[in-house]
Amino acid sequence: MDRLARFLADRSRLLTVLVAASLVAPALLLPGLRIDNSVEVWLRRGHPALEQYRRFLARYGSEEYVMVALESDRPTSPESLKEQSALAAELAKVPGVDRVVDLPGTARALFGARDDWTAEARRHPLIRNLLLGPDERTVGILLWLKHPEGPGARREVVQAIRGALTRSGLAERAHLAGTPVMNVALDEASRRSSMIFLPLAVATAALLLALVFRGVAGVAVPMFAAFAAVLWVLAAMVLAGRTLNMVTVTLPSLLFILSLSSTIHLTSRLASHRQAGLDMQPALRRTVRELILPTFLSSITTAVGFLSLMYSDMGPVRDMGLFSAVGLMVAFAVAMLAGPGGLWLLSGRPRPASVGVQGWLARSGNSVAAHPRLAAAASLGLLGACAACLPLLRVESNVLKFFPDDSPIARDYAFVSERLTGLYTIEIDASAGRSDEAALRKALARLGREVEQRPEVARVDEYSRFQPLLESLALVAPILGRPAGADMLEDLAGRFRREEGPRVHLRASILVRAMSSGEFYGLIENIRARAGAALGPSNWELTGVVWLLNDVQQALVQTQVSSFAIASLVVLGMIGLLLRSARAMVGSVVPNLLPIFSAFAVMALAGIPLDSGTVMIASIAIGIAVDDTVHFLTRFRAERQAGLAPGEAIAATFDKVGPALVFTSVIAACGFAILALAEFRPIRYFGGLTALTMLAALAGDLYVLPAMVRLIAPWRKP
Repeated sequence: MDRLARFLADRSRLLTVLVAASLVAPALLLPGLRIDNSVEVWLRRGHPALEQYRRFLARYGSEEYVMVALESDRPTSPESLKEQSALAAELAKVPGVDRVVDLPGTARALFGARDDWTAEARRHPLIRNLLLGPDERTVGILLWLKHPEGPGARREVVQAIRGALTRSGLAERAHLAGTPVMNVALDEASRRSSMIFLPLAVATAALLLALVFRGVAGVAVPMFAAFAAVLWVLAAMVLAGRTLNMVTVTLPSLLFILSLSSTIHLTSRLASHRQAGLDMQPALRRTVRELILPTFLSSITTAVGFLSLMYSDMGPVRDMGLFSAVGLMVAFAVAMLAGPGGLWLLSGRPRPASVGVQGWLARSGNSVAAHPRLAAAASLGLLGACAACLPLLRVESNVLKFFPDDSPIARDYAFVSERLTGLYTIEIDASAGRSDEAALRKALARLGREVEQRPEVARVDEYSRFQPLLESLALVAPILGRPAGADMLEDLAGRFRREEGPRVHLRASILVRAMSSGEFYGLIENIRARAGAALGPSNWELTGVVWLLNDVQQALVQTQVSSFAIASLVVLGMIGLLLRSARAMVGSVVPNLLPIFSAFAVMALAGIPLDSGTVMIASIAIGIAVDDTVHFLTRFRAERQAGLAPGEAIAATFDKVGPALVFTSVIAACGFAILALAEFRPIRYFGGLTALTMLAALAGDLYVLPAMVRLIAPWRKP
């Protein structure tokens, strides 16, 4: 270790230049970084449910659609029908639109040239709650889409639809809903977030570093190491073919903040040695020798916390874990390779940090350590109280709830759900032999009527709704010719029936309104039970992209409980192994679990749900929280081995590493707090709660950890 420290210190300026030169390559790759929130990004390849959904798509074609809801005072008036027909013709020209279903075209197909069709249309199952709202002041135009090719296809289709609405002069009266619309809203919000978070994180870090270190080196060196880590990780994402999404869009700012830690410790410790009278080179040697082990251990334990996210079935969460872990180790390497040289090149006259906290830290730590049993009992009591709040946590997997209530996407979805129809479908794919097709049709129709009685269900479409119309067409066509709209009816019917060898497949699409996750899963269980009773235990499958996404997010919560347990065992075990003390590992448990359980208690009491953002807090926080613990224990062990008594060792530890613990935690908390400005609620909650966890972890290391080391007494003999 001494030889490595000497090499890093003596060759520091050359290493700094080499590291800076190496950043040219990743910088050239950055233009290839893309944003993609498409459905495929969130689903794990090879998952049985995903393979089932792909079979469904191959059988029936794309289930994706865009619903255009138009406000109209008299939707069946000649003027309004003409307006709707003109818009439908314009929308049919949009590349990617497979079929347009509108009220005038459907009325021609159903009622021919009759003039008295409006009263019957209000009751017709193909029109009610789809093309004409129950208030009779809202009309719908349904756009079936071709299966999108590539991450930008949905965005291009939605933009073209909006362009057609603008050209028709109907944009202000139109409201869009559908999976592609949601994807585009997620992409746009992610893009806005990517342009805001990192600049704010950089500005906040620069300001705080300037206040603390009052010099160019104290600002430039930590920020250089953080920039290098972010640059290399984003380049790695490009090389791996990964994209940013509503989860990983926080990665650059999160990684930037966390990457400051190692160089802050270097800067603080070097300033202390220089203040003690050491020249630059021996001060650098001593600084690197003292910090290379604790910074490596803190970096790798934080990386392990992130790597536990790899246990998830959700692609963006796995990417968040993998690339954050890689970035943290890159940040450690840059800090050790370029940090000493940067400090040497930029440091002027040695000055202490502007915030003198050593005396206060030593006094507060010793006051707690003087009563270790009382402090331990209070900590365990608080931990138990926080754990008692955990059953109050709820899970939210409805993506619409991720947006603010006053956002355009939330307002449009609310309008469509309340005044026209459902927002997404739950699909049933049933099959039978050809001889049993009639019985299957009847069973599926009966199931549809039962499910349609649920208040959450807008309508159920299945083949029996089209069958009488197709039979009428077959009778009329030889005599009167094919009526207008016959192609549309046959196309729609074909989307609900397929023949494959000796078997016939029939589809039922259950169009559901906006609801909470709890209501959604209650509906799913009800549909399962009714389908099992109507169709039997086999020969049918439940699928659909929204059901699949909700199922993946629900499973995410369950897998993250396991990943948190694994991360906790590994991280705390590494402390005991690398510090060679089982007592140190035991003493680290309460100070590091208490902040995490405190965050979950706040979530439970404040009604903040577990979702794709907040569920990551536990696994990430255990790695982040242990950072200060590692630096404290490493220094405490050195002081005990130097012959100091426990109380003296605690005071000396706070004197040497205490300021850096406070600086890194406060800067990280401020950086995470920036995410509270996010448009996405999961990211907003993630940022605020992680900032709270950082401050709670600092409090645990300042007030609980000293008591635990006095009580458990690791390294008894100096």
